[in-house]
Amino acid sequence: SGSRGMHYRVGRGGIAVHHVGHKLYRWRDIKSVQRLDQVPRLLRTFGASLPGYHVGHFIAGSLGTVKVYASRLKPPMVLLETTRGRLLLGPEDVDGFLKAVERYR
Repeated sequence: SGSRGMHYRVGRGGIAVHHVGHKLYRWRDIKSVQRLDQVPRLLRTFGASLPGYHVGHFIAGSLGTVKVYASRLKPPMVLLETTRGRLLLGPEDVDGFLKAVERYR
């Protein structure tokens, strides 16, 4: 699977991250979803960071600790603020992802 298997789904239940299984972040637990055109330097603390595959806990400068699910660590990215912490996602089509969030949220 790896990066080819990683994808995101936006729907009525929330935002799902699929990679080696899946994790659903429900709308009631999501405080905000925003586009990041500048991403602070990311330092991995736990997880995997290989070319084309980045999953785990990272320290992201002023953002603090974030959980990352991305095939690339370059902007633009999507920042989710949840009741359990922050997530950075790297969808291929950030604008399309954000439009889907607007439609379902």
